[in-house]
Amino acid sequence: MEGVGILNQNRCELAERVERKLKKEFIRQREQEERSHSSYEKELIVLECVRRGNYKALEQPEQYKDEENRIGTMSLHPLCQKVYEFITTATLVTRFAVEGGLDLETAYTLKELYIQQADTLQDTDEIESLRQTMTWDFARKVSQKRSYGKVYSKQVSKAMDYLLKHLHCPITLDSVANHCRVTPQYLCTTFEKKQAAQSELLFAKSA
Repeated sequence: MEGVGILNQNRCELAERVERKLKKEFIRQREQEERSHSSYEKELIVLECVRRGNYKALEQPEQYKDEENRIGTMSLHPLCQKVYEFITTATLVTRFAVEGGLDLETAYTLKELYIQQADTLQDTDEIESLRQTMTWDFARKVSQKRSYGKVYSKQVSKAMDYLLKHLHCPITLDSVANHCRVTPQYLCTTFEKKQAAQSELLFAKSA
């Protein structure tokens, strides 16, 4: 009987230790969920700024605080972790920028250039700074795209997109007009009519 009593006592002690561990784990998970929920909401605010082209709201570093809590641990190596966080952010801001009106080619090219730049860095703080700059830049590109759409006609906007995408290729007036499905004369006239609006836009952006 004494042996049975000792066995039961050991079982109770073991059960109590397991229960204490379960309580600690439960509290830890609750705290992690609260942090994740908070950082998820912050991330949505940042991404919504990108989609709306509200780059001025992304100029403060506080906007990006605690985003890594939601992303989670993808590597035990700090540098690799930062690179993975960067790639995750790059993918998200690209999608939201496209939803905001940025054309696919510009968005994906910008994403690739930033990821390539991040891959050359060896400091976690530099990668984080570049991540914030990238997010701000995507929002700024969306804002510019929307500004162009307000100022320029549909044909002029198409012509500008064509020129931006073929900067390193031979370009003729006929090729641009053909892309826009208008005559060269019409395209020239349209550009001339919008010249004043273009000057006002450039002046506003430089101010």
